[in-house]
Amino acid sequence: MKSVLTVGIIAVSLSTLAINESSGQEPGQRRRFEHLRTQKEYKALPAKAQMIFACAKCKAIATVTKRDISPKLDAGAAWVLDPCPGCDGKITTKFDAKGDMTHDCTKCGPDSAFCCCQAGKM
Repeated sequence: MKSVLTVGIIAVSLSTLAINESSGQEPGQRRRFEHLRTQKEYKALPAKAQMIFACAKCKAIATVTKRDISPKLDAGAAWVLDPCPGCDGKITTKFDAKGDMTHDCTKCGPDSAFCCCQAGKM
């Protein structure tokens, strides 16, 4: 768990510049990101919300908007990040029966990846 949190902090730090650029936020201003865990949190996000997928094992991140992944997840299907920028595996994201967001990487294993979004957008 500690390594996942560490990777999350690194991922957020690395992606801040790209997100600031697209959001019009002043350089140097810090954003806070929150772990996205449930379908309820996901559905509360606006369509333009930036989502960051990070993998603890291969130390990779990818940014997408909710609009990019909504057609699959909203229909109950899995969304696949292919390839993962770090290991070239496929990261599959879906909701389980309880409404929890789950991630599985074909190379790094289940629960190696997680997703976060800008704080205050949930």
